[in-house]
Amino acid sequence: MSTLVTFGEAVLSTRPKAQASSLPLATPACEVIQAVGGAELNVAVAFSRTASDSKAAWVSTLPTGALGDHVIAAAADASVDTGHVVRDMTPHSVLGTLHVVDDGSGPRPHYQRHQSSFCTTISGGTFDWQAVLAPASWLHVTGITPLLGDGPRAAWQAAIGVAATPQTARCHVSVDLNHRPALGSLDELWGVIAPWLSSGAVTFLMLSEDTLRKLAEREGVWTGPPSGDATGAASRKRAHDAMGAADEVSAGAPLVADALHDAQRAALASLRERWGVPLLGCGFKRPKSAFASKSPAPAAPSPSSSAPPQHKDTLKGGGGVVRWSVIASAAGEASTRDTPTVHQPLEALGGGDAWMGGFLSSLLPDTSTFGNLPLDDRMMSLAALRSACRRGDLLAALSMAKLGDLSDVDGASLRAAEQTWAKKTAMLAQAGALVGGAAAAGDAPRASAYAPAAYARLGRAKIVPVVAIDDPDDAAPVARALLAGGLDVMELVLRTPSAEESLRRIASQMGESMFVGAGTVLSVSQAERAVAAGAKFIVSPGTNPKVVEWCTAREMPIVPGVATATEIEAAMGLGLTHLKFFPAEANGGVKTLKALGGPYAKVRFMPTGGVTESNLPSYLGLPSVFCAGGTWLVPASALEKKDYKAIEVLARAAAEQARSIS
Repeated sequence: MSTLVTFGEAVLSTRPKAQASSLPLATPACEVIQAVGGAELNVAVAFSRTASDSKAAWVSTLPTGALGDHVIAAAADASVDTGHVVRDMTPHSVLGTLHVVDDGSGPRPHYQRHQSSFCTTISGGTFDWQAVLAPASWLHVTGITPLLGDGPRAAWQAAIGVAATPQTARCHVSVDLNHRPALGSLDELWGVIAPWLSSGAVTFLMLSEDTLRKLAEREGVWTGPPSGDATGAASRKRAHDAMGAADEVSAGAPLVADALHDAQRAALASLRERWGVPLLGCGFKRPKSAFASKSPAPAAPSPSSSAPPQHKDTLKGGGGVVRWSVIASAAGEASTRDTPTVHQPLEALGGGDAWMGGFLSSLLPDTSTFGNLPLDDRMMSLAALRSACRRGDLLAALSMAKLGDLSDVDGASLRAAEQTWAKKTAMLAQAGALVGGAAAAGDAPRASAYAPAAYARLGRAKIVPVVAIDDPDDAAPVARALLAGGLDVMELVLRTPSAEESLRRIASQMGESMFVGAGTVLSVSQAERAVAAGAKFIVSPGTNPKVVEWCTAREMPIVPGVATATEIEAAMGLGLTHLKFFPAEANGGVKTLKALGGPYAKVRFMPTGGVTESNLPSYLGLPSVFCAGGTWLVPASALEKKDYKAIEVLARAAAEQARSIS
């Protein structure tokens, strides 16, 4: 059953890679990163990956053929229900695209969507909203869709109309305003949304800092500096200089006084009361340099106290971001400003959508510590709203520690982060101590910012084929066979002379479809060569501090080996939480892991060595095990005969066995 339904367009984005290419490219060719995105799909994915017992359904229109199938596969990978997606049978139907191109003023997004299937074929009667929304508790939409054309606007309004009618569906409606100036003016968008607010159809409206100020000015309730206040910008710089440009934030540090934020909070409260919407929210970001590390509040004005920062510029500043969120409700204000999240985004994409997915998942039944409260009561509980905001803040930060729109953060990683940083500032900026790391900067080396995404992908596969290849010509065919069998991860051990070349071929020929790592990494030089060859994660039989430090300094996920409690504690001291239990059977197997799971409850293990088809269920049944390494999936006999079909059969059997284990 889908407790959340989202509705909106998907797009396929391409953007140049930041790193210089190692390929022999002709000018002006460049390597690009391709990703599936779309605000409403992003929310559904973030929700489904992290909600305990609930899943989201995404409603849209897609072209037939490979492009539409590609989007469906991306949604299905996160267990998003796509059963209500309509496929456009029109010949040559297209998917909306986003290309990041430097137009002379720097890299900028350029959309091509008005000829897409979504924009050209949808009408108010395309979807049976009564059937779609019957099992749902929430409908989530954005302000993007009604500006895409008459058809998308009619379908958007039809969905809200059914959701708000007690006789048909009556589920709560959340709207992320998400105004895109390239699609239309704020006045045009507000003309569509305002009537739904006054009718009581919308439960939760989310604004950006920019739209909060503009709408508050429009309504005559803005008490902060007006738009474009140059004098305010100058005073902001003087305040920053007077503070000494403090750029450190610690887990227990209070935030300095912020006159701008006081005006924003007042505007939220006034607008909520004026519009009659039960929940009105806004997410806030400031450069990390806007906060002092040890000065008690109140202190000198923040550098952001006179004018709001430009959202994208704040996230791209390079010095780290402090984020928090505020919800105005009839019960009062719920805010995470006293426990903000500090992080270093890789790019300014997807954070707000991930926040929404986390926030909504926290409000729904059985997904938070407030699961025993009815939904309506939870929305009136400031503690529950504050908890939902914190979950959203953390999920936004964790999701932005990787490239691409869709969140790859799983529920276990998110809940671990919530526990690690409970009631204090979350410090995710230093290469991302995301889960279980040291509580403050400088306490210990920190795990990679990419680690949660790596662990999530390994955890979804549950079984990691451990592969040794003698002939590089076998490399790509073996990877394709594993992928055809349903396994999109593999560990290629560096035990043969051809291992590095095999790794290079898999990485270059399989791309993102195969998540390949290097195993049996014993030294820094091996790690360097493996990463250069294309390894996306590192696995080692033991815990070599030099290898761990090299990997974490370069944000390369590593799963080092341990066998004893002493070795586990040494690895934890290096900021690690995901470890390889090796050799598993020789060290007591399931019985030992079960015993270690008590004192080291925050550690997750990948047992390898002696894991077989017969004992795999026992290992994967342990809550401390996030995946297991298996050597039986690519037998030497199959490689000798070039029998890749046999490998596919073994992979399919293992994948089906792993999926059957909850």
